[in-house]
Amino acid sequence: MSTSLPTFTFESTADEVATALADNIKGKNVLITGTSLNGIGFEAARVIANRILYYTSDSPTPNMSTLPTFTFESTADEVAIALADNIKGKNVLITGTSLNGIGFEAARVIAKYANLVIITGYNDQRQVPFLTLQVFLPLKALASLKLSEAAIKQETPSANIRRLTLDLSSLAAVRKAAAEVNTYPEPHIDVLIHNAAAAVGPFKLTADGFESQMATSFIGPFLLTKLIAPKLLSASAKSGSTPRVVYLSSMAHVFGPGVTVTLDLLKKPDAGRYNAVTAYAEAKAAAILTAAEISRRSKGKILGFSLHPGVIHTNINQAPDAIPVMQSVGILTPRGVRSEDRAHRRLHVKATRVTRRVALSPTHLRRLPNAVYSKLKHGKLPATARRRRRASTPHSEHEDFNWKTIEQGAATTITAAFDPRIESAPGAYLDDSNVATDKVVAQTSSLDPVAASELWITTEELVGEKFEF
Repeated sequence: MSTSLPTFTFESTADEVATALADNIKGKNVLITGTSLNGIGFEAARVIANRILYYTSDSPTPNMSTLPTFTFESTADEVAIALADNIKGKNVLITGTSLNGIGFEAARVIAKYANLVIITGYNDQRQVPFLTLQVFLPLKALASLKLSEAAIKQETPSANIRRLTLDLSSLAAVRKAAAEVNTYPEPHIDVLIHNAAAAVGPFKLTADGFESQMATSFIGPFLLTKLIAPKLLSASAKSGSTPRVVYLSSMAHVFGPGVTVTLDLLKKPDAGRYNAVTAYAEAKAAAILTAAEISRRSKGKILGFSLHPGVIHTNINQAPDAIPVMQSVGILTPRGVRSEDRAHRRLHVKATRVTRRVALSPTHLRRLPNAVYSKLKHGKLPATARRRRRASTPHSEHEDFNWKTIEQGAATTITAAFDPRIESAPGAYLDDSNVATDKVVAQTSSLDPVAASELWITTEELVGEKFEF
C-alpha cells in the first residue's frame, strides 16, 4: 500500500478520493446498481467513469486521443480531471486570486493536483470576519490572500499554497514580488497565469504615469514575466515540459480599434482621449498580441496563449467605478444586476431575502448539505439561468450574451495552461476551451505580427527591461 495516499475524512468528496486512487481505478471494468440522477450511485459512477475514460489500461499517462472535447458547459473541475496527469508535479503562479473570481476558481482546482500553486493579490492582510450568504452578488473585501488560501485548503488540505503580495499597477511592487519569486527554493515555474485585471472605470494614472487599466492588465504582467523568465525557462530542463504563459483576454477586444494598441496613448496617456470601454478593449488586445509574440520571440521555449473566459458575473463587475460602464454595454441592468432571465431573478430575490437575515462563517457554511454548499460556494446557477440572454447595447441593438458560471469561466484557463493538444498552436487564442484564433482574425482580417512586435518593443522601453531567451 502506498504511504503517500491521503487519509480520507468526513469532509472528503468522491472526486477527491477518486483522484487519490486514480491508478487503482484505471483499466477497471465496473458495474454499479442504482444510478439514477441525484443519487449516490450516480455520483460514484460519474467519478469512476471520469478516471477510466482518460486512461488506457496499459499506460500510466493520459491517452491524448481519448481526451474529451471541452465545450461552453465544461467546468474547471471537469477539465482538470481530464488533464490531471498534465497538472501533477507542476509549479504554477496565478495572479488575481480573490474569492468569487475566475483566478480563485482556477487556483482551487489546480491545487488538487499541482506541486505548488502561488496565489497573488495586492493585499495579504485584509480580513473578512464573516462570509455573508450572498449567492449571486459578489462580496466586498474578498481580496485577502489568507482567505483564498484558507478556502482552498479547506477543500484540499494537502494543497501546497504560497501567498505572494503583488500590486501589478506599480512597477516597484512588481519588481519586489519578482525578486521574492526568484528566491523560492523551487528551481522552476511551469505555468504563469496572468488573470488579474483592473476594474473598468474613469481615467486614472498610476504612480508610474500609466493609465491604470493598461498598467494592471498589461504593463505590470509584462514586467513580471520578464523578471521571472529565468524560472520559466528552467522548466524544460527540470520538468521536461515547455513552460506556458497564459493571458486572460476577452471577446471585448472587438470594442476597440482592432487587435492593436494605440502606442502614443500607451506611452503618454491623455484624459481627453480616454474611453473606458476602449481602454479595456486595448488591454485585452494587448494580451492577445503578447501571447503570440512571446511564443515567436522565444522560438517555442515559452508557449503563450490568450483566452476569452466568457461573460461572467464576478467581483470585478461590482467595483463602484465599473458598474456604470457595465450598464452602458448591457452587461448589467440599470439596477446594477446582471442581465438575466426571470427564473434567475426570482431565485436572486429569494437569496437576497436570506442574505438580509443570515451571515455564516466559512465553517458554518461548510456544514450545509453538500449540494447546497457547492452551489453557494461557487455561485452555481440553475440550468435555466445559463440560457442565452439578450441585452441591448450601444454597439448593437440586439447583442446576445451567453452567461457562464465562474466554474465554467475558469475552464478555458485550465485548458490553456495544461492541455497537451494545443502545444502545436503556440500563441493561439482560446474560447470555450478550444483554439479559436480564427475569431480574432475574423474581427481584424489578420493577427498583425508587426503590431505585436511594435507593442513588445515599446513596452520593453517603458519598463526599462529587455527580454532574453
